[in-house]
Amino acid sequence: MKRILIPTDFSPCAKNAVKVGASIAAATGAEILLLHVLYTTTGLEKIPARLADYPEVKSAVTKGKNSLKREEENPVLKNITVSTAIEVGTASQVILFTARKWRADLIIMGSHGNEETNHPFVGSTAQKILRGADVPVLCVQKNHTLKNIKKITFASNFEPGSEKASVKLLEFAKTVNASVHLLYVNTPLNFKDTRYINERFDWFVKNADKLKFSRAIHCDYDVHSGIANYLADSNDGIASLVTRTRNGLPSYTLGVAESVVYRSPVPVLSINYAK
Repeated sequence: MKRILIPTDFSPCAKNAVKVGASIAAATGAEILLLHVLYTTTGLEKIPARLADYPEVKSAVTKGKNSLKREEENPVLKNITVSTAIEVGTASQVILFTARKWRADLIIMGSHGNEETNHPFVGSTAQKILRGADVPVLCVQKNHTLKNIKKITFASNFEPGSEKASVKLLEFAKTVNASVHLLYVNTPLNFKDTRYINERFDWFVKNADKLKFSRAIHCDYDVHSGIANYLADSNDGIASLVTRTRNGLPSYTLGVAESVVYRSPVPVLSINYAK
């Protein structure tokens, strides 16, 4: 891992994402790009050369630069290579474009921005990034702490195809030298016996990269609640899920990863996978 993109609007969630990002960058030697996106009603697609012609943009750029400078001087980023950028546009579109252009290996962002604090996850910038990103996205809430970077809880059904979908997750685990805790949520509508689930665990471990694996079976009424409740009980490390690309679905239809991000007590690493 070489490049970590951290979008920030300086909200509590975004500031906490910087702290979490600093821990991962320190462990991997990655550089960080702090990106601040300005939204204007003037139809601009980039910062104009003559800011004097756009006083509201000039004020926002000055404020953004000052805030980025303060964030760049955050003690948690000491000894980490950090650069900053300000762009104009719609936050989700600019973040996804920058991630591709800068060839980011990971996006770390807050689950809610300043304008979204009192609103549900549906329609948030984070939801749009989760659905559109080509690289893993680590979502962080304002009260999350990264107590143990060496433990990743991976929730899945461990059916054929999951070993290919989880490649980026396992690469991340190897990069931070983490063990992977496999989680299977057993529900009434899709109940499986213990022998079957352990067979799925065995199959996955056999077909996955060589890492240190542990396993757990959690019973609950649905997968969304099961993952969140299990994480609440363990409250440690990072949670991870692989999700199918969901760009075509309406925002009000929450995928499992999106639902868990909204409810999880620990940072959640989401990885898009298209067959």
